[in-house]
Amino acid sequence: MRFLTIVAISVFATACSSSVNVVDETVADTDEAASLKSTSTYYSVRHDMRRCVSPICGGYYVKRLNETYTTCSDGSSTTGECYVAEIDWSAADVDGATGTIVRGKISKRDYGTMGKFGVLTPSEVWVAATASTATGTYFRSENNGIVCIKAPCFTITADKLNDKTTRTASELGGANAVDASTAMTKAAIIVAGNVSDIAGGGRSLSVSQYWTRAVATPKDPTSCNVDADCRSSVYGAEVKSANDCYCTTCPTSLINAETEAVNQASWNKFCSAKKLTCPMYMCIKPRDVGCVSNKCQWVATEL
Repeated sequence: MRFLTIVAISVFATACSSSVNVVDETVADTDEAASLKSTSTYYSVRHDMRRCVSPICGGYYVKRLNETYTTCSDGSSTTGECYVAEIDWSAADVDGATGTIVRGKISKRDYGTMGKFGVLTPSEVWVAATASTATGTYFRSENNGIVCIKAPCFTITADKLNDKTTRTASELGGANAVDASTAMTKAAIIVAGNVSDIAGGGRSLSVSQYWTRAVATPKDPTSCNVDADCRSSVYGAEVKSANDCYCTTCPTSLINAETEAVNQASWNKFCSAKKLTCPMYMCIKPRDVGCVSNKCQWVATEL
């Protein structure tokens, strides 16, 4: 259990008075510190604009955030940037073309007669929210759930990227503070800035720039290439918990085979052992399905 939970209890007990001993910065490898597993490995990313043959040119330059050295694909360390010939976006399941911060790993790939070059495989992609220049330290920042009845209230937890340091703040500051605060109500964000004490015993995290995480575009459950991709299925929806279980009585959902497999697997996981009260009635024969203009559709039955 992280220390922030204990802080929340203490805050309520003392009405968030300034005498509460809120942890400011922790660098020891304890429950109060952010683990490197949760904060590594984040890189800044920029395109290589040189005009020469790929993979020698046209890739990306990457650098570990908040770190003096970055280890490249050949094992060497540099105080500058490492060159990678490409970024494999598949693991992140997003189009990362606009991402300027990624979390991932660098590996080496053989390009035949051209030699071996680095490849960056991200698991997270983060997109800059403004055109501002980033200055300061990079933090993954989020609301920690603390609620107070008296200021200052240290509601923001900021984990330094690629490090074990955790800072707490009572507010965001700077020109981008309002928009960043709104974004942080929805999910964690990455902030570039500095932490400083402010009047009244509070602490401000300035926001020179911030990033939001790119999310995967939902796949179309009716996309297809050939008729065989389409299904009239009893598994009409993915099940996220036992509360979402439904009866698989009649095949009335028009979906593709990939979606059906995902939905069925989730139904089996949460619902196969659950007793459901389902209606008992005869199902009519489902209409034929087919792939029309790359979309699964009901089609007329040939007599």
